[in-house]
Amino acid sequence: VLSKSQKIIALLSDLADQGKIPRRCPIIVSSPTVAKLNQVHQRYLQQDADAYYCPEFARRKNWRNPFDCPQFFYGSFASYEKKFGSIPRPAIFLVSSGMMDFAAALEMAQDYLGDPASEFFVVGWQSPDSTGEAAMNLDEVVIKGNAIPVKATVRKFGQFSSHADLDMLLLNVSHYRGLKGVIVHHGEAVSAMNLAREIQNEFGYPVFVPAFLDSLLLDRRSFLKVEHDLSP
Repeated sequence: VLSKSQKIIALLSDLADQGKIPRRCPIIVSSPTVAKLNQVHQRYLQQDADAYYCPEFARRKNWRNPFDCPQFFYGSFASYEKKFGSIPRPAIFLVSSGMMDFAAALEMAQDYLGDPASEFFVVGWQSPDSTGEAAMNLDEVVIKGNAIPVKATVRKFGQFSSHADLDMLLLNVSHYRGLKGVIVHHGEAVSAMNLAREIQNEFGYPVFVPAFLDSLLLDRRSFLKVEHDLSP
């Protein structure tokens, strides 16, 4: 989540620097953790770039700081309004809860999903029961017991994913020799089973896809024992 936020901040910074985002349009980054991470990144880059970064990346010390743009405001919606007054239109909000279920993301969904002039750009995976998934596929969402019609434009972008796709995962497995087995321990059930089948078909390794509360005992030679929790 944090790396995606930084990618999007850098992209918005470039667009603002090129004048493609109106100067009067604030970009409100409502994530204290992202703000702190940007400070850490810049501090180490400026203090001793050669010690902490590879030579190619260390050259960025002399470039424009992508996290320091005059149009950025790092803080909550309330803190922005306290400092500057009401939020103008247009405005860009960046929140790091990509499923719209918590904190500022939920507040934003509640306030703007019913606005036909607003646009939501979803850049992360949405769980089936999340507000974000409902906003992309249903005519209304329920937030805090209130039904909100989805009149805003909601679009999904997959280009910012921080996870490897199927081909990249298979390529990674191909670099290992003498594997005794592979554990697929993340992702949706259907995707995990598909990956397991591809690994078995292509490499012949035994693959274990654990269910909730399953246990797998390991040693250096093999998968020792699989225990499935059969309780209701």
